[in-house]
Amino acid sequence: MSFHTNQVQVQAMNMIIAYIRPNMKESVVERLRQLHAPGASFTDVEGFGLEPDASGQQSYDEHITPYTRKVKLEVVCLEDRADEIARAIADAASTGHRGDGKVYVLPVQARFDIRSFATDDLST
Repeated sequence: MSFHTNQVQVQAMNMIIAYIRPNMKESVVERLRQLHAPGASFTDVEGFGLEPDASGQQSYDEHITPYTRKVKLEVVCLEDRADEIARAIADAASTGHRGDGKVYVLPVQARFDIRSFATDDLST
């Protein structure tokens, strides 16, 4: 899907958001560079989830662990590369253990330059 804004045709884009273990960040960065990903942003975050342990028991609660540290990764890319990049992130971030993280792929409606407000083609 493409749309026109300011007379420039813009290709469909996706945003990949991943929450990964902090110690896996360099592995993920290396993989993204190998793929010539268009760029990435990283933020240290804290949060919690409700994923049970292997026995089905909740593995933490607010009295044991109120939060866990993760790195939030954001990549905006052309829609036709989103699956490749998302799977590469998951592969590079995987330890095979509970708590490896999550990857989400979302559509992006528009992109424009803050200084000029020009809409540009993500492929450039």
